Amino acid sequence: IVEKVTVEKMDLLTQLSQEDPSMEDLSRNQVNNLVLKAIPVKKKRRPGLGNIAEEDPATSFFADYSNDLLQQNEELKEKVTALEVSKAETEERLSSTQEELTSTKIKVSKM
Repeated sequence: IVEKVTVEKMDLLTQLSQEDPSMEDLSRNQVNNLVLKAIPVKKKRRPGLGNIAEEDPATSFFADYSNDLLQQNEELKEKVTALEVSKAETEERLSSTQEELTSTKIKVSKM
C-alpha cells in the first residue's frame, strides 16, 4: 500500500506541477485521500483503519483551493483597491466641484 500511494503521489505531483510550476508538494488532505483510495474497503471498513469518516468534519469545510483561484482572488483584490482609489479621487473632485458651484451661486446672487 505504501509503494502504491508513493507512486500515485509522485504521478499526481508531476501532473500538478506541469499545470502549475510553483506546486512543490501535495497537501495533507490530498495525501490522506490517496491513502484512503489505496486501502480496500471490506465490510464497510478499511483493514487497519477501522470505520472512519471519508472527510474530517473539522476540516471538510475548508477545501483545497487551486492556485488559479488564489491568483484570481489576488487580482480581484487589486481591482477593488484600484476602484477604491478611483472612488476617493472622484469624491474629491465632486466635493471641489460642489464648492465651486456654491461659490458661483453666491456670486450670482450678489449681482
